[in-house]
Amino acid sequence: MVAGSAGLTNSQASKAALWSATNSLRLELAPHGTQVVGLHLGYTDTPMTARLDVPKNDPADIVRIPLDGVEAGELEFLADDISAQVKHNLAAPIETMYPQLVAG
Repeated sequence: MVAGSAGLTNSQASKAALWSATNSLRLELAPHGTQVVGLHLGYTDTPMTARLDVPKNDPADIVRIPLDGVEAGELEFLADDISAQVKHNLAAPIETMYPQLVAG
């Protein structure tokens, strides 16, 4: 996820930076015939997320997504609903991404 979450500032900032770097590298390397792809995913069942009580992606499913996508010529892969929602909300007003900030 790229959306900020309390207590996960370092992780979220690095994901946002990598998303931006992927886009920049894609533009920089395309004239040289190098295809740069990005795989964006939410929580996946790994040792890092073992203690989290949240729905998680199956790593085997995540691996298939870019393999199939590269064959199809895709440049970016949103592996789950969380990633698709974050990508969609990046262009939305801040209140859409963080409704808890709106005074009620």
